[in-house]
Amino acid sequence: MGLGDEKLMFGENQLILQAADEAATDTLDFQDVTHSLGIGTDLSLEITVTEDFTGLASGMKVLLQSDEDNGFATSLVTDFQSRTLAVSELVAGASFKFPLPYEDIKRHVRVWFDMINQVAAAGRVTSRIVAGAEKRSA
Repeated sequence: MGLGDEKLMFGENQLILQAADEAATDTLDFQDVTHSLGIGTDLSLEITVTEDFTGLASGMKVLLQSDEDNGFATSLVTDFQSRTLAVSELVAGASFKFPLPYEDIKRHVRVWFDMINQVAAAGRVTSRIVAGAEKRSA
């Protein structure tokens, strides 16, 4: 299984504006990911902006959340939270990579977009797991 496979995709060209906070379209069973890629593989969450964001004053944070329950209602934890991505950074073609806290992730994983108490007028992203960890923090 290659890293571009659909099983590693949270959302492709997903419109992010219906609510102030929004989950990615799909979730991942991290047990399947680790079996496919091998335990110990450095992984990152990659967010690529596919359409400029407009209507935001403060920007957006990206969260990686996990739970033992695929409904994210039992033991939900936030495994990672990005810095606030400024509106000026949320332009088509921009890409952000965040290293995954691999050892702490529970079985079911989702991406959560925190619009800093705002609703965007426009904006789309693709979110997925990729090989390799970014060295700088974001």
